[in-house]
Amino acid sequence: VQCQQERCVAILLDHGADPNLSDGDGNTALHLAVMSPNTSIAGLLLGHNANIDAQNKKGYTPLILAVSEHHEEMVEFLLKEGADVHARDQCERTPLMTAASGGELNLIKVLLHYGADVSHKDTNGWTAEDYAVIHGSS
Repeated sequence: VQCQQERCVAILLDHGADPNLSDGDGNTALHLAVMSPNTSIAGLLLGHNANIDAQNKKGYTPLILAVSEHHEEMVEFLLKEGADVHARDQCERTPLMTAASGGELNLIKVLLHYGADVSHKDTNGWTAEDYAVIHGSS
């Protein structure tokens, strides 16, 4: 997955490779596909029962990771595939909060289209709007 060798990924999955194993940081193959970003490989993994909402050691799901990496196409792909728009990391931050922190207007629009909760508060009591203002994106 890291080398973006789609054919090799397909062969391994067809021969029983577990797409939900994780590395030392808790990242699954789907997390790695998101970092690439490679929606084709992500689709292969999901087709072999990869957990779309798996959390790494920071509590990042593939969706949260895609938002933090500013991979708009991957964000839309994951949401269409059923990723939890309300996922929360260890600090209770949602994908919307992450997008607001980066001033990512397009990602914010996509997340809102998929029903992201604007009123959710993280462990600091901050909302997505607070994150936008704090990071100069009012």
